[in-house]
Parts: sequence; C-alpha cells; structure tokens
Amino acid sequence: MAEPTGDTSPRKSELSKPPTAGGERNGAASNGNTIRWQRAFVTAFAVVFFGGAAAGVIWYVANIEPPLYPVKGVVLLDGAPMSGGALLTFRSDGWSGALAAIGDDGRFEVTTNGQYGAYEGEHKITFTLMDSGFPPKSLLPAEYIDPANPPFTIDVDVHTQDEDLRFELSGRRVDSPKPNAEGTRQGSRRRSENTSATDAPR
Repeated sequence: MAEPTGDTSPRKSELSKPPTAGGERNGAASNGNTIRWQRAFVTAFAVVFFGGAAAGVIWYVANIEPPLYPVKGVVLLDGAPMSGGALLTFRSDGWSGALAAIGDDGRFEVTTNGQYGAYEGEHKITFTLMDSGFPPKSLLPAEYIDPANPPFTIDVDVHTQDEDLRFELSGRRVDSPKPNAEGTRQGSRRRSENTSATDAPR
C-alpha cells in the first residue's frame, strides 16, 4: 500500500503574503537618494554650462573691436590755420587712440592703426607743434599737450563722419631763433685769425 506523499508546493497563503514594511521603506529611500543625486548633478552641470556660456559672451562683447568712423576738421591757432604739427587722441578703455598730421591749411583727418577713422567712443585730444631748433621745443602752451588733462574731448559715433570739427587754440610761443650760418663762419674766421696772430713768432 502506497504511502501518501507530502505536499511540498508553497501554500496559497504564503504566495499571497505581502512584502514587509521594512523592505518598502528601504527601496523608497534608495530611489529617493538616486533622484536627489541626479537632480544635484543636473543642477551643477547647468550652473557650469550656462555660467561658462555667459562668461564667454561677456568676454566676447568686452573684446570685440569697436567700429571706426571718419573724423576730420580744422585746427586754428590764434585765429589762423595751424600749419604743421599733429593731433593725437587717447582713450581710457584700452583701445588705440587716433592720430593725424595737420596740413598747411590746418586741416586733418585721423587714422587708427593705419586705417582712416577713430574707434567709436570718447577720445581725449592733444596737439603737438614743434619749432625747428635743436633740440626742438613746443610752440604750444602746456595745456594743449598734456594727455592727463586734455583741453578737448570728443565722442566718436556714426554722426561724427558728417561733422567738420573745429579746434581753436591760442597762445603760440615764438620760434627759437635759427642759427646764422654767415655769422658762424665769420666768427670762426675771426677766431682763426686771432689764433694765427698769437702763434706768430715775435
């Protein structure tokens, strides 16, 4: 007579038994930590990316070369066109200033790094005019040649190209006297004659 075998299959009650509350809490905590790390990573990446992009834009805007606009006009000294000399401009933002040779009629047109025009923005203006002596001396008062305390400033923009600037200076100094070549030769001849007379045997 066969003996009944034992039932080894899991009971229905065991299969339908719900997971413990502790396991649920551990799984939820693990998922929460993962989400928080993901959010922190995304936030850090966004800060670095957009911060770097903003810094790049600021650098580009700060270093982009400003446009050049024509600047021309006339310089008067004591009411008459200043013949010769130069006009120089200085900027406080690091960009190059402009310069111009002043013609016999007092007129000028500035250039910047070999190109006609001046960079957009504020320019401080100074002037130079030297005599023909050696060493040369300025024929203009000190107030016109000091870039630290310039006598004129201009704002260069798109409208400057349509203007004819006018600078009026005053107080020209007298030219240094030029050496008299004939007088120098005569003086040398006299010294030579005196030397010869002194050295002659008595």
